[in-house]
Amino acid sequence: MTNGLHIDFESRSTVDLKKTGTYVYAKHPTTDVWGASFAFGDGPILDWESPDVVPEYMHPRCPPEIAEHVESGGLIYAHNAAFERVMWTHLLGPRYGWPIPKTEQWRCTMVMAYAMALPGALEDAALALGLDVQKDAAGRRLMLQMAKPRGKIKFSKGYSSVPDDAIRVREMNEEGWEAYARTPDGPVIADVRWWNSAEKVERLIKYRRQDVEVERAMLDRLRPLKPSELDLWHLDQKINDRGVCVDVRLCEAAKQVVADTAEKLDADMRAATEGDVTACSNRNQIIAFVKSHGVDTESVAKDQVEEILGRDDIPPVVRCVLNLRRESAKTSVAKIDALLRGMCPDGRARGLLQFLAASTGRWAGRRFQPQNLVRTDEDFPVAEAIDAILGGYCSMAFDEPLNTVSQCLRGMLRAPKGKKLVAVDYRNIEGRMLAWLAGEQWKLDAFRAFDEGTGPDLYKVAYGRSYNMPASEVTKPQRQIGKVMELALGYQGGVGAFQTMAVNYGVQLPEEEVIGIRDAWRLAHPNVKSFWYDLEEAAFMAVEHPGETAYVGERIVFRVAGSWLFMRLPSKRFLAYAYPKIEWKEMPWYSDADTYWKDWGDDESARKFWGDAVADYDADRGMVLLKRKAKKQVVSYMGVNSYTRKWERCYLYGGLLAENATQAASRDILADAMPRLEAAGYPTILTVHDEIVAEVDEDFGSPDEMGAIMVDLPDWAEGAPITAEGWEGKRYRK
Repeated sequence: MTNGLHIDFESRSTVDLKKTGTYVYAKHPTTDVWGASFAFGDGPILDWESPDVVPEYMHPRCPPEIAEHVESGGLIYAHNAAFERVMWTHLLGPRYGWPIPKTEQWRCTMVMAYAMALPGALEDAALALGLDVQKDAAGRRLMLQMAKPRGKIKFSKGYSSVPDDAIRVREMNEEGWEAYARTPDGPVIADVRWWNSAEKVERLIKYRRQDVEVERAMLDRLRPLKPSELDLWHLDQKINDRGVCVDVRLCEAAKQVVADTAEKLDADMRAATEGDVTACSNRNQIIAFVKSHGVDTESVAKDQVEEILGRDDIPPVVRCVLNLRRESAKTSVAKIDALLRGMCPDGRARGLLQFLAASTGRWAGRRFQPQNLVRTDEDFPVAEAIDAILGGYCSMAFDEPLNTVSQCLRGMLRAPKGKKLVAVDYRNIEGRMLAWLAGEQWKLDAFRAFDEGTGPDLYKVAYGRSYNMPASEVTKPQRQIGKVMELALGYQGGVGAFQTMAVNYGVQLPEEEVIGIRDAWRLAHPNVKSFWYDLEEAAFMAVEHPGETAYVGERIVFRVAGSWLFMRLPSKRFLAYAYPKIEWKEMPWYSDADTYWKDWGDDESARKFWGDAVADYDADRGMVLLKRKAKKQVVSYMGVNSYTRKWERCYLYGGLLAENATQAASRDILADAMPRLEAAGYPTILTVHDEIVAEVDEDFGSPDEMGAIMVDLPDWAEGAPITAEGWEGKRYRK
């Protein structure tokens, strides 16, 4: 246990923390802290109650031992430390006089948990680690209650929320009301009551103290971040502090386009269905209407709608209704509202990134989710569309106003006056990194030839290599297939992965042809294929022989230590897999060696019912020979399921390990560049997948210079054919 300060705040506000994010929350006039529980090292847990909020405790404005610790440069630990840090900086510092720590003094156990592929929430991480101390579930319910006002807020006429520029002009009176006004001597615009009974406050203190106990216990079980990762997290905090400038005018104009278009589409829906469906968003009414016209469906989700519209036997009115439903779903104001709600009074949205949230180490988005925006069509006229939205003539200039707004979402992030955005993206870094890790030499040579301008693009090369034909003879449709091959098959993807990816690129092929494509791609990539199996075997050997090291070439290493399987990356960073074990698992394919006979009437119905499981049929005996599903020993581990988001047992296979290694190494290339960009005058404001976005003075820098810094690779990546390209401008784009 370190001698650092462990601390936990509990707070309250009229604004919703989840919707606004910590920065807006911390700066809002109604936000305050009930108090803090804290401890130094494994010492006793102490408490401080805010003298403005709980005056009966008569605590000082700042505990002297905390002030001394901070001023001497002591370390501070918290779970989701970004919350405590921002609250300390923007509330406890200016309001209560707490000395503000440097960013470098902070440590975050949530980030440490993420680094070990544990859940982020304190309660979930504690359960996953099997700690002796756990979160207080009943206390959490009380905390959530006390975080919000008690009953309705009394607003003066003309107000529906407490403005950002309001100030507290009266603390709690006998009835527990606080008053807010725009000026110290101005009229009260809002009266707020809180859940401040002595009994509730005491119970909240108990809950808060337990959080400190759990956080301390967790720290003892977590690996500290390697120094370069700790420095990177500190940089991440500064990036989140900077935020991104929001074009409020464009956001509001786009919301109006959405509202106007939704109103028209709803009117068209009512007309088409003679009032049976009142709105495009009414899922149940649409399903009932479609069924009443002879089309059976239980869903109007995007995939199901597309499938039905692809049929040629549906009534015209059903086609009309589903087209309206599809059009209405092309965008909503949810993204725009999330952006505006998280915008601080200075017009910048902050806290949009979460460090290490993906198990591979990549950043994840929060609220507005910049990592999850619709990709802009290559030939879409974004600048003209933004002018049309701002000018109020979007529906006249564009046939699909909702899609137009969706295409312009990125443009709602912009550079402020006197600044510009410079963004650089690593080109096909995953494809390049996979080839480098696997040692697929012909492909590395092809990437280098393309970069030098002496070779064709890799989608043509991949198709040509798979079918033993010159890349120069690959047609445009074949190149598109080559693109899907590259994107879908590199991580041991099969028919399903190909078909799922193919939909995004307008490729439709029968299953038999896709099987041939898969086999041809694998035949053309012998080293990648071997890489999958080598990774799987190494992970298996490491789990079977704890403490021994298993190597995959010279770049990837597996080893079990304690309750964890670790994959060491070329950068010497580790990926973690909790509680690994070897177990038998049923595979999705059938075993030719494991068969049994079953009575069955005829061959045709047997094959129709059992499909690929049929090995043979004996007409004389009326029996079918069936194959059982193959079983295989595999490595399983506990992890957060990427679909269910639940902590559950997952399974490793070669393709997944290849994906993890490739994405993690690609992330490490990007992460290595970020501090160097800072030093060169390119302050990062966003990182989205394999792209870094910087905000600089209008007369400074260029995409070429920024890209050159980014492809100056670390020693561990020597020989990797990594390139980058970028753009500069006033608005964010892709």
